[in-house]
Amino acid sequence: MILNQLCENGKRVSLLEPLIKSLHGRSLKIATMCSGTESPVLALDMIYKAIEDGGPPNRVRPVIRCEHIFSCEIEPFKQSYIERNFQPKRLFRDIRELGNDKACTAFGSLIDVPNTPGCVDILVAGTSCVDYSNLNNKKKSMDELGESGQTFQGMLNWIEKARPTIVIIENVFGAPWDEKVSIFESLGYAATFIRIDSKDYYIPQTRQRGYLFAILKDSKKTVDSKRVKGWENMMKKLERPASAALDAFMLTNDDPRVLRGRARLCKESSVGNSGESRAGRTDWTKCEGRHVFTRSNEELGEKRPLSNWSETANVSMPGFAWNDWVGSQVNRVHDLLDINTLRLAKHGVDNTYKTMIWNLSQNVDRDTMGRFNLSQCLTPTGIPYVTNRGGPLVGEELLLLQGIPADDLMLTKESEKNLKDLSGNAMTTTVVGACILSALLLGHEALLPDTGTSFSQNEAGSIIESLVPRPLGKPSEIVITQKYGSYKSVPLNLGQKPTKQDLSELFLESWKSARKCITEGPDEMSDFYICQDCGHSSSENAAHPVRNYEKHNFKKQNVDLQRLYPSKYRTKLINALPTVLTIDSLEIESIEKPEGVTDGLWKEWKRRVGECSSNEFRFAKLERREYWNAEYKSARGNSRLTLTLHRNRAEWLLFAEAPAKQGPLREFLERPVARFQISSSSKSILSGKCEIRLPIVTKTKVTIKACGNPIDSWRRRMGLKGQFEKEIQFEKLQISCSHSSKIEGVYEYLPSCGGACGSVHKKQGLDIEDDPIFFFLESGRATMPKDDSYSFSNSFHRTEYKEYREIILMIDQKEKYSPVFNSNHSPNEKCKELSAIINGQWLSIKGVTIQEAIHQETSYTVPTSSLDIPMQKNGWKAAPELISFNVPMDKKTDNLLMSCIASGPMDLNLQKSKRCFEDIAFVTARLKVPLKEEWLPLDQSSIECGNKGDTVCPTCAPQKPKVVWKLGKKRVYVPFEDWQESAAHEVATKARPMPWNVRLSANSSSSSSLQVQIGLNAFSLCQRAFGLFPRATWPRQTMINSNIKESNCSFDWRVVMHTEKSSATFDKFTFTSNKKDIESEQPPNFRKYSLRKEQSRSLTWMLNQERSNVPFLEEEVCENVLPSLDWRAEGRTRRPVLVRGGIIADEVGYGKTCITLACIDSNSKPDIPKEAADTIGFFATKATLVVVPGHLMGQWPNEVKKFLGTTKKIVEIKDMRSFNDTSVADILDADIVLVNFTVLCSEKYYSRIARLSGKSPKSFPSGKNGGRHFDSVYDACIQSLPDRIEQIKEDCGSAFESLEKDAISCQEHQEQDGTNFRLDGKKAVYKKGDKANATAATSERVLEASEVDPWKLCQAKKDCTKMRCPPLEMFHWRRVVVDEFTYLLDKADRRRPLSVVMKLVADFRWVLSGTPSHESFGDIKCLANLMNIHLGVNEALPGSEKDSRSNKEKTGAESMSQFLESKSMQWHERRRVIAQSFLDRFVRQNIAEIDEIPSTENVVTVMPNSLERAIYMELETYLKNLNFNAQTAKMSRKKSQSDRENRMQKVLEGSKTAEEALLKCCAHFNITGDSSTALNTLEEIIKCRKAERDGLEETIIGERIKELVEQAKKEGIANPDGSEIESADNSNEMCDDGKAKKRKVIAGDKYKGINDEDAEAFNVRIFGMKKKLRDDVTYVQGLGKELCGRVRSLRYIVEIRRLQQGKSHIQCIGCDTSIDTPEAAILSCCGHIGCHKCVKEYATQKESCIVPSCTARVSGAHVVRSTNFTVNSTDGSTDAKDGSKLTRMIQTIKGIIADGDRMIIFAQFDDLIERIAQTMKCNGIQTVQVKGRVEEQVKRLKPFQTESPTKGDPSVLLLKMDDEQSAGLNLTQLNHVLFVHPLLAPTQQQYDAYETQAIGRVRRFGQNKTVFVWRFLVKNTIDTEIYGERSGRPLNLTTGN
Repeated sequence: MILNQLCENGKRVSLLEPLIKSLHGRSLKIATMCSGTESPVLALDMIYKAIEDGGPPNRVRPVIRCEHIFSCEIEPFKQSYIERNFQPKRLFRDIRELGNDKACTAFGSLIDVPNTPGCVDILVAGTSCVDYSNLNNKKKSMDELGESGQTFQGMLNWIEKARPTIVIIENVFGAPWDEKVSIFESLGYAATFIRIDSKDYYIPQTRQRGYLFAILKDSKKTVDSKRVKGWENMMKKLERPASAALDAFMLTNDDPRVLRGRARLCKESSVGNSGESRAGRTDWTKCEGRHVFTRSNEELGEKRPLSNWSETANVSMPGFAWNDWVGSQVNRVHDLLDINTLRLAKHGVDNTYKTMIWNLSQNVDRDTMGRFNLSQCLTPTGIPYVTNRGGPLVGEELLLLQGIPADDLMLTKESEKNLKDLSGNAMTTTVVGACILSALLLGHEALLPDTGTSFSQNEAGSIIESLVPRPLGKPSEIVITQKYGSYKSVPLNLGQKPTKQDLSELFLESWKSARKCITEGPDEMSDFYICQDCGHSSSENAAHPVRNYEKHNFKKQNVDLQRLYPSKYRTKLINALPTVLTIDSLEIESIEKPEGVTDGLWKEWKRRVGECSSNEFRFAKLERREYWNAEYKSARGNSRLTLTLHRNRAEWLLFAEAPAKQGPLREFLERPVARFQISSSSKSILSGKCEIRLPIVTKTKVTIKACGNPIDSWRRRMGLKGQFEKEIQFEKLQISCSHSSKIEGVYEYLPSCGGACGSVHKKQGLDIEDDPIFFFLESGRATMPKDDSYSFSNSFHRTEYKEYREIILMIDQKEKYSPVFNSNHSPNEKCKELSAIINGQWLSIKGVTIQEAIHQETSYTVPTSSLDIPMQKNGWKAAPELISFNVPMDKKTDNLLMSCIASGPMDLNLQKSKRCFEDIAFVTARLKVPLKEEWLPLDQSSIECGNKGDTVCPTCAPQKPKVVWKLGKKRVYVPFEDWQESAAHEVATKARPMPWNVRLSANSSSSSSLQVQIGLNAFSLCQRAFGLFPRATWPRQTMINSNIKESNCSFDWRVVMHTEKSSATFDKFTFTSNKKDIESEQPPNFRKYSLRKEQSRSLTWMLNQERSNVPFLEEEVCENVLPSLDWRAEGRTRRPVLVRGGIIADEVGYGKTCITLACIDSNSKPDIPKEAADTIGFFATKATLVVVPGHLMGQWPNEVKKFLGTTKKIVEIKDMRSFNDTSVADILDADIVLVNFTVLCSEKYYSRIARLSGKSPKSFPSGKNGGRHFDSVYDACIQSLPDRIEQIKEDCGSAFESLEKDAISCQEHQEQDGTNFRLDGKKAVYKKGDKANATAATSERVLEASEVDPWKLCQAKKDCTKMRCPPLEMFHWRRVVVDEFTYLLDKADRRRPLSVVMKLVADFRWVLSGTPSHESFGDIKCLANLMNIHLGVNEALPGSEKDSRSNKEKTGAESMSQFLESKSMQWHERRRVIAQSFLDRFVRQNIAEIDEIPSTENVVTVMPNSLERAIYMELETYLKNLNFNAQTAKMSRKKSQSDRENRMQKVLEGSKTAEEALLKCCAHFNITGDSSTALNTLEEIIKCRKAERDGLEETIIGERIKELVEQAKKEGIANPDGSEIESADNSNEMCDDGKAKKRKVIAGDKYKGINDEDAEAFNVRIFGMKKKLRDDVTYVQGLGKELCGRVRSLRYIVEIRRLQQGKSHIQCIGCDTSIDTPEAAILSCCGHIGCHKCVKEYATQKESCIVPSCTARVSGAHVVRSTNFTVNSTDGSTDAKDGSKLTRMIQTIKGIIADGDRMIIFAQFDDLIERIAQTMKCNGIQTVQVKGRVEEQVKRLKPFQTESPTKGDPSVLLLKMDDEQSAGLNLTQLNHVLFVHPLLAPTQQQYDAYETQAIGRVRRFGQNKTVFVWRFLVKNTIDTEIYGERSGRPLNLTTGN
């Protein structure tokens, strides 16, 4: 619409015709660089479309063709956005490469750059602006070649070659435009630039940018000058100030896109996506001073009425606002919200009812509010806050405010940050469109002749080719066919259903299903509350806690009948309503013209209203608001008919088309022109009496008298100072009106119910069945405050944009009425007679009815049964028809039908189909999914049996290019696509057939009907799914080789109804047990010990798993949603794989090791014959490989010996030393091979594999972490290993020579590619040199002597079994077992062993863990990966999970591709079903039946002494003040250097979270290592604080202030001669020539005659001095604030100490009484003390301290009872150094040792463990920690695992709780478990898992004693809080025995 007007402006200057003639038969070629959103392409396309659609009706429309030669964008998400929405021929990745002949595309291919002269007509570029932006404090010039300079130079390099005719460049206001113009002049261009503001070009946004126009120079200089000057003048002529409302560019608050955006914004606003709020984390000390000054200077007061934030409490925004998002912002933003609210309140404006956009990223002394109805500049880092939403703009709205049609864009996974980046860096379409249009109008003659084929303007039926894909296009080669099944034609009823309607039920159900709170959105429901005063409804979350801004009088609504789901009611209502309506007998010619109405207005009003009677109204949409609203749109024009359903009635409203021009007629026609009232007793939903609203204004008088008691006004309640401190209003208003008795009566003021400016009054004395009447300030969303007025209506809620509210009567705006008075008002002021207005007059007209339009020819065709779609070559070329239907239309007015008649059949572009589907919604609303929602198989009879169905269609699922690793910047390897394969992949991906095919055509049998065919390419959809599987996996190959019949893949598809979901609640994953399995026989060698019954059942399952031939079906699903119809097509491919084994997740103590050994013994393999051992590519072995953590290397051999005796040969590989001694023969001869995790972490292990496979020994990345690069190198090595094994089998010596030669060859290849560097920057091992001596020389020069031939191949000669340290990958194992695999997944340095485990080849595979994580799909996918089973592609669940692969490990094309499409929530639900089926098949978890092992739990509640309690509570209070944020506490060292902060930071430096710090403080009062007592610590704190306070006072009063003054004089900030700087406040303003400082900033004769250069230098100096002065003032303010904090901290700790010393009497300032110590309370924020009652009352109700002069911000959390600090008899000695908890624990330990028992102590934190160990040592208790190498760990654990301990053996084992130390160990010789503190875990599952592992070390089979579990908790601390929450037990704990 806006671009149409822009073109109209072009026509008005009479220059459009030459342009059209110039482009006759000419394709315009355009290129874009760094445009981001492709605004230039959008603008040019819309301009062309406006030109094509314009002109007289009978004129031949010009056919204009454009060609988008290429686009260039470096950001992956922007590349994906461009590819999805614009599909340019070429999409280059980096602008800096365009000066070359070849450049890389976004897909990774290397292609030719179009750079021949004439290949591009217009270049539009927006190079980087970062170096020119005013927000950048480190700007760079163009010559410095920063990011801006490099991108600009890259563009110039291309321009020099390609010589485009016209160049348009956009950049920030302050860019060096003069310099850029000079550069273009030197290149042979005539150039100029202008500075533009978007608000002057239709868009309501202040956005100042510069635009450069350059055109190739003509031979005549006058022509050049004319063109550049003409361009400037044309831009001036095309200006039009923005007139559209801001709301027109925004979405409704319950729009699904807004709700999704809210969820994303809340998550993104949290720090590091951790869910932790940013509030309090940012140091806003510098800003805080400005805020304080602003409040004081503007008399705003200290209150925070909107957000109600405080340093110790969360925000509390109004119920409609986004409290979650606001709460995640920093405190500066919170305070700015309140300041702006107070600023507007001073002028009588309630921002929560106005649509304003504030930029909260700016400081308070800048313009953060902007103007009414005008957005501030949108930037990538801005915070655009919408005042009447209570939250920010979402991404789609940001795009709309740049003139970008977001409805026509396809967005997928872009985050809100991405969308903000897109819009913030975008060119405004109207501005760049005007630039392009002006350039074409002035420079079209300079365009070079077209070298291509021209076309005729008179081509009949030609399809217009455009830059942007249009909704309609040429039909594709895909045929929509009915040949795969039989079909039937069914009539389609567009009218009412024949069943009788119960309107009372329909109305009641509408109320029950309508939205009760804005938080419910369009489809959700919740328990709701209703205000007993005003009737406002709200959800529980929005109603409680009570919001400070609008409190309401809420009461939970008890409804006898259940609420109705919105989806069900939506379906019912659509069926109850006709889809096509007409208004019958609407004759208005007979109505006489009312008095006071002009002839012109009356004539135009009658014409527009009369047109409604000839219109056909078609169903368009159904909306759920506080009521249900159905909308019908006219077939032509913009008139509409709406149905609104209320609880007891309904109402039809008719809206005529309003003129675009502002005026009285537009005001009248924006309201309904007719209405039809429907009651529950009406015959049908269409019957009702018609009333016409006449365009007349009636004036009357209203008398309003204030009565009742005076109360504080709205502004006074908000805390405004000055004149507002005396404002009052009254409880009631007495209103009388002679013209309308309906409004007469007494109105009660409802101050808690909101309304604009807290203005709501409700009429009293109405009957229950009567509609309420309210008197309130009607504050329009977009109206200026001066136009708002008090009004009478039946509702006062916040209206949506264009939502109509019937106003009974309105006080004239000129009266400026307000019910607020000054407290000193005269009595006469209480009664006022006011002028009032009634807009419009309702006139009843008989005979006018709403009728349904009957279309007999409407029908649809659907299949009668399932479709038989064959799997065949090129099967994608035929799409089976799902449905076809006829749409009745008018060939003269309906554009869709007109286009099809003119051009023949056309395909609908589904990405641009929204408006097309809206045009036929009156038909599609009645359509249902044509087939049953069940899976339908594809016919695979044509697939060859030998193929196994594993060939993927390359057209539907192009194979991805391989990834190579090359050395990038900083000598870091980065992944790239193979450019040759990428080129083919790019072409194939763009040519993929679309899943849905919608074809439109004119009905051959009826010229007034449009035929719509919808086909689904099920073959292509299934092939896409098939292409997602990894190729040639080991389980799949096993399946193919097994000759099982069911080895073919299967393909299915279905169509289901789709419901958009932004979130979902999933069922929890569950494990199956072995209770239903039968018992097995005892293993043959289990002679001494037998399996228990439950273990034998588990063994049965394990043996069945190893013998099973039943395949598991891997599954991938591809989906595609047909927009508007909401049909979701799914293509499913299932691939059978054969995996034998499983996951044993039995709970701790069940005996997983035992049953694993039983399985090995029961299904062991006899010795392998020599010929069988010669398996190609492997050494086949009968051995079972067991991979275990280091601390279990001693336990496993003991368990083997215990259960199997000496029947099994064991090889132990504890470390690389023992691995070097292991030969192939040892492994072939072994039954069980034990390998330590750490062996597979060794770099030597992988360098040897690399050499064996013929790679460089340094090919692997350095370090121990895994990752994609490691996996890539490792996979390449494993693929080469089988050939080397065969060489070794033949001759070990020649194999060694061969591998050395291969390694040299590999190194030479790397050097040629430039990749001969390791990740750590070191040169690669192999060098170029003499090849004859390369082998020996290389090994001797680079490798250690032991690494030249670690395998002893030269010594082995022909006997390969003598080979030493053979990699585990060389063997085909009988079985692989991974014990405690959880610790491979949890640690980054264990990723390499994890990769090895997944690649090992074995007949059977088992993994063991008692506590596997299974919360998310990602957890189950990790389990499946261990079994080599593919559970699905990596796809993060929106808003909750992250892609497991780091973005740094993705190629550019992969980073782009992840944004190409998104998955529905239903897709995620389906893959969780597959994950559960995997668990059911491969995982078993049994509970150890150990009830016979007696167990006692003792919860020991420790009472800390008063000194420890004081230290703990101080730490807790400090952290509460920082929102329990450890990071803030660490950061606060920047703010203050007081002892309190330093001590806190010292505590927190060793803690990751505040909770961790508190847990440590509970264990010991001084965990940092100081050995002083608690008393000494407390006294030292007081002493140090006094010294700090005194020192700071002396600094402030003395030296520091003098130093700053002297420094100011020295630097010239204070002028000695007394001359003043006049314009210092404006020295940073922008002047016309773009310079940042004013030239004249000084006054006095001293500076007269100064030249411009000196003035500029002086101004820069002045600016620097101002900044220095501002920093110094901020520093002094900070000192003052710090002194205040130190005084309060000192007062707090001194008062605590006095309470401990027995302070007898305390004087309470609040009630002026003397109280005893137990009755007192102290405020932790300031240290003031008083009686508990007063302190609590002041804190909770007044939010202030009891001391009037204290300005501390107080809340209830600051109140601490004195009884927490008073000394009592149980405090014990104050000389104890161990602390109360450790002292009590030592006592318990000594008692246990005295009883002859032994124990494990568990703690979570390393420093706490060291403190415990030190305490044990000091108390003479021998304690063991598991440390050191494997041998040392085994040695330390041995005394605790022997059945008969010796006298000197230790009794205490100290372990870390959340580490692998606590897992797997069998410690049944110990029977006590002591938890020093409750476990700090992020989830309940992890808490339970770690605790279960810990207790399970001793409570397991083999335990012969009673097990005692001891928990030590400090009372009333975080100990009891965490334990109570995690255990679910009450916190009133008692001390255990």
